[in-house]
Amino acid sequence: MSPDVTGDVPGDVPGDVTDEHPQRRLRVPHPMHWWSLVRHARRRTFVAAGVAVAVLAAALVFVMRDGAPTNAAINGSTPITAEQLAQDYGIRLGIVGLIAAGGLVELKFQVIDADKASALFGPVESMPKLAVEGSSRVLQSSKGGHKLTLLDGASYFFLYTNVANSVAKGSQVSFVVNGVRVPHLTVQQ
Repeated sequence: MSPDVTGDVPGDVPGDVTDEHPQRRLRVPHPMHWWSLVRHARRRTFVAAGVAVAVLAAALVFVMRDGAPTNAAINGSTPITAEQLAQDYGIRLGIVGLIAAGGLVELKFQVIDADKASALFGPVESMPKLAVEGSSRVLQSSKGGHKLTLLDGASYFFLYTNVANSVAKGSQVSFVVNGVRVPHLTVQQ
């Protein structure tokens, strides 16, 4: 005799709740009840996983807004403002814009003091880069291999190939050259 199943005890009538031995009277749940418990457990697991993903995403956004470097071009560079770049290095940054149907990114700048600017724009290998903030993408200038002659008051531009459409209107980029970076430049259309 198995005390698990109702109706096994002699004299027991299925459905009779007035049994003398209630501890022997165990009810077997309906098979659909087990499935319901499994579904609820899965639902709780998915909710817990969703909450964990949301917490990780919030932490990532917090770290990125805190100015933590996100790619190799930014690591080790000193952040300065555009005003400091003009004062210390003789370069006034213009706009960063998308051209050629979004296939190229153009960075315009003006040289205020050629002597100060030449210290920043040294050898050809150290041409400025645009680091796409919030990603590991770094856009290289297509002027690599050309010597840059700087003149007081002259305006210049660099063109960057927008690899895999890394940059869109409103994206934030950092201008990085020789260990100096100007962060949070907004890309224009």
